[in-house]
Amino acid sequence: MRTSSYNILARVDEQEGLYAILNAYTQAFDIINTEVYNYLRVNGENGEITEETRDTLVKRGYLTSLSQKDEQELVKQLLDRAYDETRFKKNSFHFILSYNCNLRCVYCYEDPVLNGGMCLPKKQITKEQVDKAFEIIKEKEANGKKNKKIALYGGEPFLAENYDIYS
Repeated sequence: MRTSSYNILARVDEQEGLYAILNAYTQAFDIINTEVYNYLRVNGENGEITEETRDTLVKRGYLTSLSQKDEQELVKQLLDRAYDETRFKKNSFHFILSYNCNLRCVYCYEDPVLNGGMCLPKKQITKEQVDKAFEIIKEKEANGKKNKKIALYGGEPFLAENYDIYS
């Protein structure tokens, strides 16, 4: 057994000898005493704790039998899974067709940006990029992840020059 590389320890009360411990991937959080703190700081090589305390430290992820490399791989897998589970749960996709604009809206906040020297890119999304995005949306819907909204964004998405893209 060794101390997890993902423990975060912080002193919370110097007089009482209390420390906060958080394991970043198990999300366990506890207040521990100096004896347990010292045990964890030296990977259990010096000091004694009860078997019950040791079992709790293992159960909460503060002690691990994994090597540092294996623990890193586990965390990578957990993060990859969390990313895959959440990245398409939002109910909308936003397409920035272009930042081109005719600057005629009375509420325009882009005019100072476009004409003030901090020009936004003049690039335009391509039809191929839009088609690829819709392929991804359809794939996610086939996997049970429904997307309810598609928003067009940019300078003025409905300019005549963008017609081939949004039609």
